[in-house]
Amino acid sequence: MNAVKISLTSIFLFALSLFLTTGCQKPGPIEIQDDSNLINMKTVETAKDSVFGNPGVDTIGISGSPNFEYYGKLIFTAIRYDLPAKRDSFLNAEVLLLDKSKPIIRNGRTLTYSSLDAGSVVLNIDTLQKLERRIGLPFPSKDTSAGFIYHFKGPYTYSPGASCSWKGTGAGLVGAFEIPFTSAAAMNVLNISPTYISVTEPLTITWACNNPTVNITISRQGNQVQRGWEPVMQLQVRNTKAGVTIPQKILEMLPVRHYQQFLFTFSSDIRFTTRVSGYPDDIMVHCASIHNVLLSVRP
Repeated sequence: MNAVKISLTSIFLFALSLFLTTGCQKPGPIEIQDDSNLINMKTVETAKDSVFGNPGVDTIGISGSPNFEYYGKLIFTAIRYDLPAKRDSFLNAEVLLLDKSKPIIRNGRTLTYSSLDAGSVVLNIDTLQKLERRIGLPFPSKDTSAGFIYHFKGPYTYSPGASCSWKGTGAGLVGAFEIPFTSAAAMNVLNISPTYISVTEPLTITWACNNPTVNITISRQGNQVQRGWEPVMQLQVRNTKAGVTIPQKILEMLPVRHYQQFLFTFSSDIRFTTRVSGYPDDIMVHCASIHNVLLSVRP
């Protein structure tokens, strides 16, 4: 497979921009496109994501721009992951309708927004569990209730290209809704060579996926408090070669001196916006097939 060529000029501009912005604790998004127009590379802005919910392994592939622009989300993901301890696969669904008229503010900063009750929500034939949403507040405050979030987790019975629908009975301000959509193409990573990250050699990846675009989110380990994953870079690849080679120059931009493992999230997506009666904002409907692979750093 031919490696995707990225110009040294683009690499230099990206590295320079990254260097200039790291003086701030939260660098803004930087976007660079390679000369072949096959790879679009950008850093990930996590500050805005935290307002809408910190991403985890189950949703990290669908975090970041443009999803943080929407206060309402209907998310359906088919997830496979390969971690050192085990491999697993399952379906995951979440519904969150934030009420931007009810911000939760502490020390002059908006942490998030309270979320609305949408009644009973069903994805195809599965009813999502309605859970109280609890938000952790800075010390010495205690956690506070922030409305509701809907969640479903089930066995991996994913059918790509299938006709699906979201249905909700509605409650309060939110009206009843029925939103049809088509499930995203399946994403299956076939091979990664080498099976680790080294800044002295490129990383060649092949996959089985017929979506026109494949997204790769690279995340570092979270700190001891969060114990999660924080996205640091996203690559959007035009899927013309059933894979890609990530050059050394890109791998060198990862903070490999500070973190020994990175989560590579490969996703195939379908997304669009819709409206629901009574809800004042656009709602993002997002379906994704996700394959998470954990890679360790070697000298």
